[in-house]
Amino acid sequence: MTTHYTLPDEATKILLEFLLNDSKLAVPQHFLRFKNSVRFNSPSNTKSPFLPTSLKISESCIALWALLAVLTNGILNLRYNTPIQDLTSDINIDAAILYLASHFFLTFNGETSISPRLIARGISYDLHKNISDPYRASLTNIYQTRDNKFFLLHNSLNATPGLNLLGLPEDITKLNLQKLFPNQQNPSKEDWFNNFNNHIKKKFDSKSLDILTNERYKQAGTICYKYDDFLKTDHGKAIQNHSLYQIKKIPDSTLLPPIPFNNSPKTLSHSTKKNSKPLEGIKVIDCSKIIAGPVIGKILASLGATVLRISCHDTPEYAFFLYDSNLGKRDVNLNLKSKPDKLIFDSLLNDADIIIDGYRPGVLDKLGFSKNYLSFIAERRKKGIIIVDENCYGFDGPLKNRSGWQQVADCLTGVAFKQGEFLGRKNEPVLPFFPTSDYLVGVTGACAALQALYRRATEGGSYLVQTSLCQIDLFLLKLGEIPTQFQNKIKQKYINDPENPANNVFKLRFFNDMQSMNMAIFSYLKTFHQTLVLNPSNISLTDSKWGKCDEIVGYLKSPAQFNTFDISFEIGTCQRGFYEPKWP
Repeated sequence: MTTHYTLPDEATKILLEFLLNDSKLAVPQHFLRFKNSVRFNSPSNTKSPFLPTSLKISESCIALWALLAVLTNGILNLRYNTPIQDLTSDINIDAAILYLASHFFLTFNGETSISPRLIARGISYDLHKNISDPYRASLTNIYQTRDNKFFLLHNSLNATPGLNLLGLPEDITKLNLQKLFPNQQNPSKEDWFNNFNNHIKKKFDSKSLDILTNERYKQAGTICYKYDDFLKTDHGKAIQNHSLYQIKKIPDSTLLPPIPFNNSPKTLSHSTKKNSKPLEGIKVIDCSKIIAGPVIGKILASLGATVLRISCHDTPEYAFFLYDSNLGKRDVNLNLKSKPDKLIFDSLLNDADIIIDGYRPGVLDKLGFSKNYLSFIAERRKKGIIIVDENCYGFDGPLKNRSGWQQVADCLTGVAFKQGEFLGRKNEPVLPFFPTSDYLVGVTGACAALQALYRRATEGGSYLVQTSLCQIDLFLLKLGEIPTQFQNKIKQKYINDPENPANNVFKLRFFNDMQSMNMAIFSYLKTFHQTLVLNPSNISLTDSKWGKCDEIVGYLKSPAQFNTFDISFEIGTCQRGFYEPKWP
């Protein structure tokens, strides 16, 4: 029986044994000198695991933020010659856990982002009515198939192809609702689920649905596997031994010279080195949507980088996530299918240090901006570029070119089945309560980008950084589970309390979608962990470029705080296309 197990102790173990000392990650020796520069603290005195899961999700997020702090301190030392003893960082355990859903903590003038007014503000971004229409929104869920397996369908911000696949009308007005739901004037989410589930279970087996979804209709989706079963698949065999992230020097770039940080084109904005941010002068182009890729860019912005986020008014977005992920960025409107905007994008690339590619695999290639072309730009200007490739399925394997989302990775790798097992559903996948893999990939990608910047500064060359949702899920699964006694404590107190049934707030099943999960976890946190969730010291304020009136945005502070600079955002959050497409 384990008697001593704490979040900071386990996070330290993950940092030292599974991150800094992983030979596959190849963290340069320079950074290892700073492994003792991080300290853990918890304003709410949180030391034991409490999230409703058996996986080491909290511990991993804390450890990854510690890794980010170690790498940041190493760059501060390299760039400003700051003495090692002067570089210390505090990792706020509370903020690291809450960061797994930082979008929920964003406020506009104290109003939460799920308020009716702010939901209405974001409706214009929902071009295909995938959020506002309960019929189309219901396509994204786990369903049962004819062969008694589970399959995750995802509408990918446009449910039309998926509805075509299922042989269902694209528009809810073409349905005879009275016939479908004779006793319901306004069908509930559960009613729609049952309707879809019955349809799919009668018509499709899991293999057919997998091929049709991904290969014919180009939607995202996957058969749900248990972890051991996934490892036996061709894709599982291909990626199970890969590292958490990969950094590869692009072969044709070996002659490109080192680019020291203090040779960045932007003049330092501070008169002394003490308050200068580690990434001042670094220019980042963010081509990504929905959490994972955008979080990479958001973290780099908090470290001082100038980040241009590329958006297009002709494509759908999910404004709920954009409110938070656009913190610190300049959002510019470019249609990369048009010749004039391609030329503008070319001019931006000419000065970029980093480009984040979080689009569907192959999209930038089809638009004329392949990795080979980006490498060619770097060769032409005699200055290396770092390409951060964030995707769902990983760096290799037969599924690597499929589009995917957090839920897809969780269902494919076995995380969803593991969550179901924890909740007492041994043969039923249940989605995690947070978009965990999304946020963990965001922190991971930022760490990898820092490591690649160091290599460019000391070795020269261009670099390809690869990170994925499946790889972070496999990392979690390989770490194993929290001790049984802590699992039982969580279950008894919050899930299976016979003496206080009102405490059993986390009873979920495979048909509960991500929105249901989010509502359940926040009910759970507010009921049992008010001092953690409602602590105003975890919130910072900045300006907003949303809407017609001046608004102040409240956002969750970075879990890593540094004694030599303020890790915050120089600019606030902004709506799509607010800035001109040029470097400031």
